[in-house]
Amino acid sequence: MVSVMEQVWTRELFWNVGADKRIIVYALGFIALACLFYGLYRRYVFWKTLSHRQQPIALDSFWKRMWLLVVDGLFQRRLLREPYPGLMHAFLLWGFIILFLGTITIAVQEDLTLPIMGVEFLRGYFYIYYKLILNVAGLLALLGIMMALIRRYIVKPARLSKGYEDGILLI
Repeated sequence: MVSVMEQVWTRELFWNVGADKRIIVYALGFIALACLFYGLYRRYVFWKTLSHRQQPIALDSFWKRMWLLVVDGLFQRRLLREPYPGLMHAFLLWGFIILFLGTITIAVQEDLTLPIMGVEFLRGYFYIYYKLILNVAGLLALLGIMMALIRRYIVKPARLSKGYEDGILLI
């Protein structure tokens, strides 16, 4: 037997605008992805031009480089040597990664499991824990943004650039 909570707690999606308006949401998402892939392509071209000047990466160092990507990239090992900027970057990175995973979870339900199998899993206790995790991730991301604003515009370390692009990005 399904409890009352399993029947009640769920999530409002797409602001109840209806299925025909979802195309706007997906179009905006597509534009964001196109910008992301364009930026990645530009970075690839830049790295490709640099790689002609360097020796090729030996295959025996591949796993070492992957390990460094995990500990330095995902777990911010080098940045965490300085507590304030390290925590700021970790809050930003992990806050947005978790929020992105939450968005993917919604897409899986709305575009795969619900229309194909009729399964809605974002409800009940699972939804409550899901929402708690995403709320904490959102708070971490906001805290990271506030820390970055304070660091850039109040503390003002000399090694940080003074460009307006950083402020626009934080806003």
